[in-house]
Amino acid sequence: MGKHRFTDTVIIDGHRIKDGNYQGDIIGENNIWDSKNPASDGFQIFTDYKTTVYEKDDYFKKGYYYFPVYVANETSRTKFFIAKDNYAFGIQEAADTSNYDDWRPIEGRGFDFCGNGYFGLKVHPGEFIMLLVPKYKGTEKGLMRIRLKIGESIYLSNSFEGMFNRRQFETKKGTFLYDVVKRNDPTGMQRIFYGGIPKSGRD
Repeated sequence: MGKHRFTDTVIIDGHRIKDGNYQGDIIGENNIWDSKNPASDGFQIFTDYKTTVYEKDDYFKKGYYYFPVYVANETSRTKFFIAKDNYAFGIQEAADTSNYDDWRPIEGRGFDFCGNGYFGLKVHPGEFIMLLVPKYKGTEKGLMRIRLKIGESIYLSNSFEGMFNRRQFETKKGTFLYDVVKRNDPTGMQRIFYGGIPKSGRD
């Protein structure tokens, strides 16, 4: 939901990352892996679970609830944010209290049949990217966190208290996530869960 200067108020109505405001900072798909680009490490990840953002999907005729996550550059050097189409690469995890509070993914990367649409964005000192992350309904209230992949760097946010459904720890039979977990495919799990370790599959 856009790139912004450090501020205490963000207006996000209709504001998208590639809306034309940052053309000088956007790197096209053919050049995002150029070694001359700024580094993708050194970001700070901040979550704001107490804030709720409602967005209506006109195509599916239903609404969704999100909370903001901020990817901030508090350093003195320009950083490089990599995304695809209109999304970033990240998942939510929760503490599985049934097994020594292990952190387990409660979602995975969606199926993507197209390898195009990547882009990079320069994030200058004092700027941040705003992401919207789904808020779930459920009976479980516990510690959660964000696992975010930017370039070759994996970021973990600080933990926060949120709601989820315990069945989200398990991938559902008949999905490609289930197949990857059942095969114990390390390459597939790294790609889908960004280094997170899923619990199991379920029927």
